[in-house]
Amino acid sequence: MSGARSRRKGAHFERKMVRAFRDALGDVSVRRGFQARSGTEAPDVDVPGWWPECKHHRRVNVVAALAQAAVAAPPGRTPVAICKHDREPPLVALHLADLLALLGRAPGTEPWWIETKARQRPNITATLRQAIATAPVGRLPVALCTRDHTRPIAGLRLPDFLSLVANSREVGP
Repeated sequence: MSGARSRRKGAHFERKMVRAFRDALGDVSVRRGFQARSGTEAPDVDVPGWWPECKHHRRVNVVAALAQAAVAAPPGRTPVAICKHDREPPLVALHLADLLALLGRAPGTEPWWIETKARQRPNITATLRQAIATAPVGRLPVALCTRDHTRPIAGLRLPDFLSLVANSREVGP
C-alpha cells in the first residue's frame, strides 16, 4: 500500500473512532488529535481521561501500539490501543490494572469471561477471539496476555470497551 493510501486508511479509522466515542459518550468533547504533531503532543483521538493510539493495518502489533500510547500518555490520561486488522472487528488493548480500575467504576459489569495466555510472544488478537468464542451468553469476554517481566495486557471488543467507558462516566472518575 502506498504511503498516501496508508495515511488515508489511518485517518479514516481515526474519524470512525471519533464517531464511535461520540455515540457512546454523548455530549463529551471528542475530536481527532493534531496530526501534524508528534504522538507525544496529541493523541490520535482526543477523549477526556484517555490516550488512544489507533492503528489499522493488515496485521497490527497490538503490544507495540499499547507501548507507544503508554510512553506518550501524560499523567492523568490512561493509555489504550485501539487496533484493527484488515477484515476483522477492532479490539481494544490496555494494561490490566487500567481495565480493573475501569471495571470498578462501571456498575453491572460482572461476570467476566477471561481467556489467558502467558507466552514469550502472546497474540492478544487470537486470545480475544478464543474468549469471544467460548464466553457464555451474558459474560464479558476479556483476553489477558502476559510476557516475562512485563505488565499484563487485557484486550476486549471495542463495543464492550465503549460501554464500560460510558457507564463509568455516569459514576464519576
